[in-house]
Amino acid sequence: YLRNQLDTVQNKLYIDKAEAILPHIKDSDQIANFYIVKSNTLFYGNQPEQALGLIQVAIDILNRTEQPDQYLLGTAYYNMAYYLRNLERYREAEAFYRRSLNAYEQTGIRYDMTDAVIRIGGSLYYQERFDEAETYLLKGLAMADSIHSKVLMRNACDVLSYLEYERGRYKEAYGYLDQYVTLHLDILSEKEQSTINFLHAKHEDDKKMQQIKDLKARNTLMWLSAGGLVLVFILVLISLLYRQRYLRNERRLAQEKVVLLEREKRLVATQAVMEGETAERSRLARDLHDGLGGMLSVIKLNLHQVKRSDLMVPDDVNSLDNVLGLLDQSMQELRRVAHNMMPEALVKYGLKVALADFCRNIDSAHFHYYGEEKRLDPNLEVTVYRTAFELVNNAIKHAEAQTINIQVVQQRDRLALTVHDDGKGFDTTKKPSGHGLSNITNRAAVYGGSMDILSAPGQGTEITVEFLIQQTQ
Repeated sequence: YLRNQLDTVQNKLYIDKAEAILPHIKDSDQIANFYIVKSNTLFYGNQPEQALGLIQVAIDILNRTEQPDQYLLGTAYYNMAYYLRNLERYREAEAFYRRSLNAYEQTGIRYDMTDAVIRIGGSLYYQERFDEAETYLLKGLAMADSIHSKVLMRNACDVLSYLEYERGRYKEAYGYLDQYVTLHLDILSEKEQSTINFLHAKHEDDKKMQQIKDLKARNTLMWLSAGGLVLVFILVLISLLYRQRYLRNERRLAQEKVVLLEREKRLVATQAVMEGETAERSRLARDLHDGLGGMLSVIKLNLHQVKRSDLMVPDDVNSLDNVLGLLDQSMQELRRVAHNMMPEALVKYGLKVALADFCRNIDSAHFHYYGEEKRLDPNLEVTVYRTAFELVNNAIKHAEAQTINIQVVQQRDRLALTVHDDGKGFDTTKKPSGHGLSNITNRAAVYGGSMDILSAPGQGTEITVEFLIQQTQ
């Protein structure tokens, strides 16, 4: 603080901060120390009277303390003496310097004791009590020499040179003055050397810092270069991985396209087969009904004419009746086969009527139709009818079912056919021996549909086949 005594503004700032927390301080020594510091601020701020008042407050606080800090008490006395000396109140200053010496002697700090002795000698000199002053100054000089303090030796020689000059002892005065100058130059030299050492050390530190900065810069450059190489490597790796992934995706898409084309090819082939099959069934049904059916009708008519002939004997009539009975059965079977190949009701009235007629001829079958009843694409109607026909026949032939429920649900964009039976069921994890279910799946796929099977041994079977109507329009 004393080395920065001219910076009163900064000192006052910290004094104000300390004073704000002073009410919370209970320690007497700390409170006294605050007033000592503040008195210094006021004294060097050209407010000596206020400084004297505050330093007296500090002294009073310490004297009221049962066991005051002797060094702090010595400092308070020393500062009081210093203020009084600068106010040319030398006798009062002498008294406080003596008190500070007594306090410092309690601490055993030789530097402060020596300084107090020299200050007493200086106060006596200003009172022109030269003999007493010489005693204290010589004592202080010896004490300063014993602790190797050039600063205190210089201070003692300074006052002694003035003292001898006042006495008219110019040779001795010159001797002390010479010592003063020598010590002062040594002190300045030491300060300069210290400054030089400091600057040299600072220069070395700056060089080291510059070397460190250069090293850091090189390291940074090296890391940046390494980072750049790593980044390039990563980018190349990412590019290769992306390229590999792109090629893999291209291969996958190509394979999927091939599979899709193969599937479309199979679907087109299946649709062509189905359309050809439908056309062939229609032709065969028409030929059987119109051609063979007509011929059988003519034969039956001719046989009836022969029966009415007078030439027929009773035995021949009985034989002819048997032939006519077999002919009727053949015609009924012909009509049934033609109907199954292409039901006339399907062509004329649509899917609902055709399936109802089909189920009406099977005692165990029960038919239900829900939803819209508008006509569909003819090929789709034939496909749904043939699918229902095959599923019902499978239930009768293979499942040995007692009850078969056929349900059709027609919506705007799809149609679902469900055939449920209470037959013996089968294990869906095993591949069926025939191609019936596979053919049904292919038929549904032509119309964007699918087949779902629920079955287990002894628990019956439920098969749902769905067809998309929009794709057929």
